[in-house]
Amino acid sequence: PFNEYKIYKTINGGTDWTNLTTSFSTDGINKLTNWSYVTDIAFHPNNEDEVYFTMANYKKNPNDPTIGEERVIRTLDGGITFEDMSVGLAPVPVNSIEFYGTEQLYIGTDAGVFYNDLNHSASNDLTSWQCFNNGFPSSVISQLQLDPCGKKIYAATLGRGAWETDLPEPVYSHSIDINSSQTWTSFRNVHSKVVVKPGVTLTIRDCTIKFSKQGYIEVRPGGYLVVDNSELTAMSCATEWGGICVAGASNLPQDISTHGKVTLMGGSVISNSGNGILNTSLSAQNGPNMAEPGGIIDARNVTFKNNARDVQLLKYTDGSADYNAVFEGCTFIRDNNYGMENMLPNVTMWAVSGVKIAGCVFTNNNDTQFPRLDGTFLKKGAIYTENATYKIVSAFFGTTEFKNTFTKYDRTIRSTFNICNQTIQPLVIEDAEFTDNIRSIYLSGAEFPRIVRNEIKIHNDNSQLGSTAIPNDQHYGIYLNQSF
Repeated sequence: PFNEYKIYKTINGGTDWTNLTTSFSTDGINKLTNWSYVTDIAFHPNNEDEVYFTMANYKKNPNDPTIGEERVIRTLDGGITFEDMSVGLAPVPVNSIEFYGTEQLYIGTDAGVFYNDLNHSASNDLTSWQCFNNGFPSSVISQLQLDPCGKKIYAATLGRGAWETDLPEPVYSHSIDINSSQTWTSFRNVHSKVVVKPGVTLTIRDCTIKFSKQGYIEVRPGGYLVVDNSELTAMSCATEWGGICVAGASNLPQDISTHGKVTLMGGSVISNSGNGILNTSLSAQNGPNMAEPGGIIDARNVTFKNNARDVQLLKYTDGSADYNAVFEGCTFIRDNNYGMENMLPNVTMWAVSGVKIAGCVFTNNNDTQFPRLDGTFLKKGAIYTENATYKIVSAFFGTTEFKNTFTKYDRTIRSTFNICNQTIQPLVIEDAEFTDNIRSIYLSGAEFPRIVRNEIKIHNDNSQLGSTAIPNDQHYGIYLNQSF
């Protein structure tokens, strides 16, 4: 009919549109668009094919006039088919709909607020709407707004003002699966795990992505993540997010077909995470999965800022070659905006060999947060390793040399070895500058380390670290314990 309301879908930013009106009105929904219209639309946070529509009509169940029909319509396949999910609703218009987490929907109707605990099992059975009054007046709800960070719901009414009340912690149980190569170029909030599947590339370019405490990125073996001129950080309500986990295969040589790979570049920033980047996946208990270490990391011109730990590299058994992890021209920094309860060294390594750190800047400007009993402040370290080797060397851009610099740490570099388990690749610290550190380089059990052409200025101004002086015998430039 000429006056039929329409529903359209675009998958290319509005260049082309597909008319879904026919399928919307024929799946048992009785030509609803002939006489009613859509008032609001809600997309599942992690599944663009799961969409919910609210309707403005007063349709009743023919057998019971107190029961509404076709109040809320949903599709689970991107608009190929639709179904009515109005069980529990009165025959009045539904004006607003919002997701809360991935497992709850809230709607504002002419009869108040209702919620639905969705069933995302294999059957996806329809579930019933429940009344949510919690102090709300009996009123027409014209608009809802949900704040998962503040755990609040706000409702605008017709004639009775605006109202708010508390909500429980939102649930985010679905991962965002990247099954085909794609590029993100605009801001988004991410509340769940993002999984980059094998053979697929996710590129994040020229944008900011904010994560909740549950959010992180996992790159599966054979998957590829590129972060270019972008910031990955925590939402304002989240103290931290989970960072990037890049999985590999511990018993195979590092290759992009068998190991995940991450490229960080173009001035990107990784900030406010518990672990900026980890070379394996997470287990079901959210600890490191020791069956999948070996992820490939290439970070150049990147800032790691105010992370509890910037880089964690765990044991990889193919010790016959350099571990494929490079950090070149990167900045590792903490300042007084650091927001977590604990602080770890910027980079930690266990049983990996030959990691390259070239022309990077390590600075700890956090001097207010971790007081000692003696009045000084704990500054933590830059690099801590066990049975691991690395190459701290200059980077050259054209003919210009950029040295690694380390400033304002307690224990700047601390590396220990089990003599019987020494790695094949040598440990190298050369052409670096150490300024205002309490202890610059500590090696224990190292075989044939190469420590040359470094400039070390031992910290001697205790006022920077607190009111109580640190004994001079605790200050040193290089300390070698059972090393030769």
